[in-house]
Amino acid sequence: MSEKITKREIAKEAKLFAIYGFVFVYFVFKMFYYMEQIWYVPDEEAHISYVAYLEEYPDKIIPEFENITLYGGGVSRGEPRFWYFNEHKVCYLGHPPLYYHMMKLLNATDPQGEEMFVDLYPLKLANIVLTSFTMLIILYFGYSRMKRFTMSGFYHSVFAVAATSVPMLALCGSGVTNDNLSNLGVILFLIGVFRYYEERINYGTYFLVALGFFISIMSKLTTGEILVIMLAVIFLAELIRNRNLKLIANRYFFASLPIYLIAAAYFFIILKNYGSIQPGLEVIAPNELNIIPEEEREVMSFFAYMEHFFKNFIYTWSGIYNGRFYMMKVFAPFVRYPFYFIVILCFVRGIIGIVQWIRKKDIYDMVYISAVISLLITIITQFLNGYRGFIERGYMGGYQARYYLCMIPILAFACGETFGRLDTESEKTRSKGQRVLIWCRRIIGRVTAFAFVLWMLYSDFLYFLSIYKAYKW
Repeated sequence: MSEKITKREIAKEAKLFAIYGFVFVYFVFKMFYYMEQIWYVPDEEAHISYVAYLEEYPDKIIPEFENITLYGGGVSRGEPRFWYFNEHKVCYLGHPPLYYHMMKLLNATDPQGEEMFVDLYPLKLANIVLTSFTMLIILYFGYSRMKRFTMSGFYHSVFAVAATSVPMLALCGSGVTNDNLSNLGVILFLIGVFRYYEERINYGTYFLVALGFFISIMSKLTTGEILVIMLAVIFLAELIRNRNLKLIANRYFFASLPIYLIAAAYFFIILKNYGSIQPGLEVIAPNELNIIPEEEREVMSFFAYMEHFFKNFIYTWSGIYNGRFYMMKVFAPFVRYPFYFIVILCFVRGIIGIVQWIRKKDIYDMVYISAVISLLITIITQFLNGYRGFIERGYMGGYQARYYLCMIPILAFACGETFGRLDTESEKTRSKGQRVLIWCRRIIGRVTAFAFVLWMLYSDFLYFLSIYKAYKW
């Protein structure tokens, strides 16, 4: 009997390995396809300009943002060499430098006065490798946690496809952008937090949380804000529940504390030098700030601007764009809805988690609660910053949803877990009178999961391929 069970378990593991392997290869293929066909990712020239500055001044650990020259162009001069020109402007990125210090190791830029030559393929391939590594960790995270409550390939497919199908994730992975490193930081952070709630409290858990936090906040401040809020919520929840400081009053936290202090030291220096923890053009080059004359600005009430912001926010979550190419699916709601669904499901899971956390029903509830609260606060902050820019400068942008790609692992896990737990509950019911209901529920659940997977696959890359020629210029 045990031999049969062992063979059955091996077969299930092999099936899951095939599912995750296929999804991973498919995701990597999408990145290479986007690299060749769409080529450019949002703000790529600015990111390359930042890398070029650190290559030119390799001894500068903390950049002087006002001295980073912005280059534009990106015209091919024979692969892999591309030509850029000096725009005689200051680079508008005020991001922490960790990602750019990593990219400068490739020695891919060659500034020559008014122009710059860039070996672009090594930079892009390095980002594809980085994103592929991150995705392997994300898929392992889902596999290892979901098999605690289901071995069904249907529900593992829900997680794997949800984790890889938000369109901008593969596009950003194919280009030069700090999003790719911040995504790695978030999944390391989440694994550490999950381990904590699984009562695997040791040096490894605290190191993962600290390292993930450091990578994220030293790559992109928006991502760091999300994790700071998550940590604050978790700390308050532990304080309320346990009425002590055990979360931080232990040797594991003190061993990881230097990692946090390094990040804190960087932001202290930046705040001291610029009066802001992320200096923008209004600080480093106010004369270059694009201020639209009042007579040329759009006239909008607060609620009209709110509609403008959130309409474009949800379009940029479900579509593809880079500043030159837009496929927002405005008139194709069917292929937008699955990407909204994974967000809504996570928010619902977070709300339910509040009740379950009070009743101590599920170990992961606080992860969902902290994630939902952090997303809400960060999105509201982004909206208010956008509205301030609109009032002060007539600026109509700032609504991009790609800042939240880093949270895809928790969104996808909410989908997979919700579907999978429904099936698990059915299997645990043994009443003879309910067996028909059990099988009906199981069939409906798996058919629904399979349909959702197909919906996601079509709405992402297959839909892109079906209409790409109409967009190509």
